[in-house]
Amino acid sequence: MRRPFQRLLAGPFGAIALTLSVAMFPCATAADDNPLAKPNPLAKEDPLASADPFAGRFRSEDMEVVIENVGGRYSGEIRFRGESYRFEARRTDPKLAGRFTAGESSFDFEAAIQDGKLRLESGGATYLLSKVGGEAGEKGDSGDGDGKAPRKSRLFEKGKVYKHHLGFTFRHPDDWTLEEDRTLGLIRMTPPGSKVGPSGPEELYLISGVPAPGIEKVDDPRAIRFLDESVTSHLPFLRRTGEPKPIASGKGPGLLLVYEGTDPAGRRVRARLRGCLIEGFGVTFAAVGLEQTIESRDRDVQEMFETFGYAEAEKDEKLVGAWSSESFQTVKSVESSLALTTKSTIVLRKDGTFARADRTLGIADTRSGDYAIDTGGKKAAMDGRWSTTRGELYLVWNDGSFSQYRYHVQGRAGSRELLLTWGRDKKELWTEVR
Repeated sequence: MRRPFQRLLAGPFGAIALTLSVAMFPCATAADDNPLAKPNPLAKEDPLASADPFAGRFRSEDMEVVIENVGGRYSGEIRFRGESYRFEARRTDPKLAGRFTAGESSFDFEAAIQDGKLRLESGGATYLLSKVGGEAGEKGDSGDGDGKAPRKSRLFEKGKVYKHHLGFTFRHPDDWTLEEDRTLGLIRMTPPGSKVGPSGPEELYLISGVPAPGIEKVDDPRAIRFLDESVTSHLPFLRRTGEPKPIASGKGPGLLLVYEGTDPAGRRVRARLRGCLIEGFGVTFAAVGLEQTIESRDRDVQEMFETFGYAEAEKDEKLVGAWSSESFQTVKSVESSLALTTKSTIVLRKDGTFARADRTLGIADTRSGDYAIDTGGKKAAMDGRWSTTRGELYLVWNDGSFSQYRYHVQGRAGSRELLLTWGRDKKELWTEVR
């Protein structure tokens, strides 16, 4: 049961597919030496303030460090001289002790707050980075500037926190309502006072994401071309105005595309599409509606965009391992028959990735003779990511489709059974592979 991710903006402005087809980052360069062990100068300025002095974004001349604290677990990213390194850390007051990955190697580091700056030490080198935010940040633009540093958003003090089952997180104003549509794979945001006309809402705000295999930068021309074609094919009266603009996001560089036009009813319509890359997914935040209304909401939308981040998705450890299943099918006609057996294996890894292989064997009995069928076993590759929440299993495939099941595990370790169900009465029984 695989369904495509669909990104639809419905209502008086028609339907518009908004999928940012961009892909997983390769994990920096292979490193025989610690890349941070080569010192560099001191600090500039940076974003994302919070009560936790370590949480936020810190920047120096050629280094940027983003630190997230989710339930006392620290993680984030070090960006250094054009490369990015993921890390995890723990608090050992008054310091953070962590380890980052560079290629196939990993290295230790320590971080402390010194005179309001982040002091990071690794491989004998020391770096001082300033935290982005504060009064200077409050005076920044609404996201149409150089795209380097978000402002200190009011949402970090007062906003509600949303966490998607895949790990995507952001904050939104208390008076905006949120609706998650898992069938379409998107999040609909509704601001206070939003008007609904005879044909539907006059403004729409949708957040969506899709796996991103192949593109490393959010401004890749292929992604921009795809978005342009999607917008104009579904809303032919809209045209992009100007070049894509770099903007601040909560997770690295972001991009803003603006489209304008006059709809068949003679109204001025504007669409503002923000995009960024988060943990191998391309994520878009689309605002489309009457021009004046969309502009009046733009500060709220940008501030939400600046809180986009990632916390580890939930994964039920009972599902980690290899599972196998068999299904049978027989088709008969007056002069022939076909019997098929499909053998499937799925591996759910602890890191949240999965691989599935299917092999179909069969015998066809026809008037001209008997024939054997063997599709061969597809090689197990990293086919996507999995997560669980409230008794449901989600598989997000690298091609952008997804599968959703209710699950139940029973039996003893080594010989357990996994029952997957979906729809009204569709079931699959999987057996643990030793």
